Amino acid sequence: RVVCIEAGVDASERTCSILAGGDCRRVQPCQIISGVGGCSLLSSGKISTYPAGRSMSQFFSNEDNARQSTDAALKLFESYVPIELSRASKRDIEDVGAEFRTRGFEFRYYPAHRFRSSDLVCGLNKMMSQLENSGITIHTKTQLTKISAQKGLFTLEARSPVETSTIYARKVLLATGRSGAQFVRHAAHDLNLNVHAPRFDIGVRIEFPSHLWSTIDRCHNDL
Repeated sequence: RVVCIEAGVDASERTCSILAGGDCRRVQPCQIISGVGGCSLLSSGKISTYPAGRSMSQFFSNEDNARQSTDAALKLFESYVPIELSRASKRDIEDVGAEFRTRGFEFRYYPAHRFRSSDLVCGLNKMMSQLENSGITIHTKTQLTKISAQKGLFTLEARSPVETSTIYARKVLLATGRSGAQFVRHAAHDLNLNVHAPRFDIGVRIEFPSHLWSTIDRCHNDL
């Protein structure tokens, strides 16, 4: 039996008051980064593929395997969510690269495909329904509060708005994201795991009026 625990809400319930022009509601966990669908549901309408995320290759034996894995993931995603594939030609990429260099920027192309948020919600609901129909139990609005192990058996304590529960499991896969980073640190200490935080990357975002460079995204949807 498989049990999936999600701290956030279902895709169709996720909202953000800031995106609607209001003030932050201080909902915990934050619905921009938590909930079914992850960050892409409310923050963007695009999905990038290899060579974006090239560091994934460290989990595979080589870059070819990493590329094949991301291609397979995109194909699976497309079976649930209609996407507008990036179709930039080699000539387009070369021309845009030259234009970037004249403006003092380096240009690195990777495919970035577009989708509509409403299609993503429908696709996620379909995924969830198929998982539940296959026998997987899914608990949303539920947070893990503690995990321990003894004699090959894990004990997980979880809390939702309506109840506190205990789950016993032989195997546990943690994929907590940013909101669960502190929980992972405590769990690693309690389970005597040698876990190190990865390097901290800082991204720089430049914003300017679109008329100053109206063609910036003509072959790259991630700009």
